[in-house]
Amino acid sequence: MFTVAGAYGFSDLPRGPNVDPARLAAQVASGVGFLGAGAIMRQGPGVRGLTTAATIWLAAAIGVACGAGAYAAVAISTVVVMLVLVGMRLVKPLIARYSVVQTVIELDYRRGHGTLGPVLRTINGLQTRLEHFEIDDEDEGHANGLRHVSLYLNVHSLDDVYAAADQLRGRPEISAVRVLTPGPRAA
Repeated sequence: MFTVAGAYGFSDLPRGPNVDPARLAAQVASGVGFLGAGAIMRQGPGVRGLTTAATIWLAAAIGVACGAGAYAAVAISTVVVMLVLVGMRLVKPLIARYSVVQTVIELDYRRGHGTLGPVLRTINGLQTRLEHFEIDDEDEGHANGLRHVSLYLNVHSLDDVYAAADQLRGRPEISAVRVLTPGPRAA
């Protein structure tokens, strides 16, 4: 839209060595792109604001094309943009059902009870992928010291993770189980 408006629009303006109407579209594209970049935020492992930034840029492109007199292109692109934005809003819940959520389960337990094997078997029973885990032992010289384990998972259903956490809480040697998710719900 910017290219069409800059190249073929503004035909009523004289062109010369210091006058080029195509610069108008280029300057609007870069200026609004800068504003759209301000809408993009990194939040945890994800990025938010991409649709907002793209929509701002599209609105500017449609505005420049409208100012250049490309009404047919403006009408077609407005319909396409509205179909895509409304269609994606309707499809988003279906896509989210199949998306993967990054989750961390943190455990504190007393060593010497053979706990790590059953914990890993419980995690394997979920519909999940264990990315990696970290172990931090307190009281290195003491056989019954505390062990802190962080399990980094990619899961499809947080309900399964909370059920597994409840199952792990039932073991007597485990003193704490925490589920850390990117969303507002944490246990």
